[in-house]
Amino acid sequence: ERANGFNHIMRTHWDWNLVDIAEDGSAVTLKKEEIQQMNEKEAEKLLRTALAHVRVLSFSFALQGFTEAIALHPTRVDLYHHRAELYRQMNALHLARKDLERAARLRPVHPSTKALLDRVRSEITQAAPCRTLYVCTTKIKGLKAGSAVYHDINEALANAR
Repeated sequence: ERANGFNHIMRTHWDWNLVDIAEDGSAVTLKKEEIQQMNEKEAEKLLRTALAHVRVLSFSFALQGFTEAIALHPTRVDLYHHRAELYRQMNALHLARKDLERAARLRPVHPSTKALLDRVRSEITQAAPCRTLYVCTTKIKGLKAGSAVYHDINEALANAR
């Protein structure tokens, strides 16, 4: 019989194994399927907790929960969707895009992935902050650092010539 939730990782020759230590001290190596089931259950718990944190606007704890769930179950598309939505609420649009692109690679025909990815890309284009372009324009010949802030790269290039 296995001890309650007492797991160890043991190094054996060329591979790492997850091992349960029984109450009598004997070690039981877990099979790959058992490890996957444990990870899926833990990812589901983390997802529910993270969603609860989103509801009470505790974004840092929610982000931590989504990230840990993804680490345990990296092929679950819905985890990337939830984290992307959270990033979007936090106005971290590039991180949201990255998660949605990963979800699209995992399941290319998922309809909500494409729709949300298109929306995030549009928001990135519309919300391009001037300071980002400002940093870019300081590298253009003819512009001095701190000289001006431009709303798009064409305006900066026209001014540099």
